[in-house]
Amino acid sequence: MFLQEWQLENSNSELWNLLLSLVNLGFVKNNEQGIIGYSFPYYWGHSVFDNPLIECNGLVVIKSDVKVYDSPDYNSKIIGTSNYDVFLEKERNDSFTRIQFTRTKIGFIQNDASRNICGYRGCFIKKSGKWKLVWFIAGD
Repeated sequence: MFLQEWQLENSNSELWNLLLSLVNLGFVKNNEQGIIGYSFPYYWGHSVFDNPLIECNGLVVIKSDVKVYDSPDYNSKIIGTSNYDVFLEKERNDSFTRIQFTRTKIGFIQNDASRNICGYRGCFIKKSGKWKLVWFIAGD
């Protein structure tokens, strides 16, 4: 199923660009049952998943100094900035994502500045001297 869906025999498979974009975000080292691996993107190994309010309804800001607007419009008032923060995602349109910016304030950030926490992610483990992609999934 995986091989058919991603058409790995095709050098133009969308998988390669997707993997590159995720790997470019960075890795986090993990150790499960004595097996060392590197999960990507970097935020997958952080404690954001310990917050039951976030879980897979969250998003992580993947850039620094991301403007938070008071409405989904580049000309609207900037109410703050974000640096690699995690927010509860409320809804997404073509350009902006509505977030719970503070306990009492809703904000909007550009879509290209964030990713859904439970989007695509994977893990590499070294087996017999070679790095292998051992899992690649999306969703919760």
